[in-house]
Amino acid sequence: MTGPLSSVAIGAFDQTKPGCSVVDGLRLADGILFPIPVTLDVSQEDIDRLSLARGKRVALRDPRDDQALAILTS
Repeated sequence: MTGPLSSVAIGAFDQTKPGCSVVDGLRLADGILFPIPVTLDVSQEDIDRLSLARGKRVALRDPRDDQALAILTS
């Protein structure tokens, strides 16, 4: 693999390479969005209690003011 994605794939963010733009702005050097996946470890107890299922949308909320920060798909 070569190019901007190779730097991202191996976690090598040399300031002189295009992959550095992913660290700074979540975008490749050509401006294409490169989002970082968010994974959360959830216990089976919480899955059952919240009736979580594959494909269900859940809100990640700020505990200080209950504002939704993101909508995640489980």
